[in-house]
Amino acid sequence: MPLHTTQYYQQKLELELAQIQQKIISCLQQSHDSDYLLLAKKLQADSVMKWPELMSGVFSEQLKDYRHRLEQLEASLSQIQIGLYGYCADCEAELSAELLELDPAQQRCNRCRKS
Repeated sequence: MPLHTTQYYQQKLELELAQIQQKIISCLQQSHDSDYLLLAKKLQADSVMKWPELMSGVFSEQLKDYRHRLEQLEASLSQIQIGLYGYCADCEAELSAELLELDPAQQRCNRCRKS
């Protein structure tokens, strides 16, 4: 994948990652649960790489969805760093531009996602 294309997707991924982080903190801060308020403080003080682990005890479906997306985004950004972004994690086929445009955090080709 050309460098300028990878940089384009990296920017999209980083933007969404920042948005998900804001949504998580906002959701936790709006809670009246003292454990969630404490978790919000812990997350703000720690690296985003540790957020999924710190969030392992959340029971809110919305927060679970945010955590899952956070993990997908981080995995894709890691793939960029090691030069494997844009390839299927299962069969190593190159992912189509259409698929990445729909979801830049996609890690499997259509064939592997269906099987």
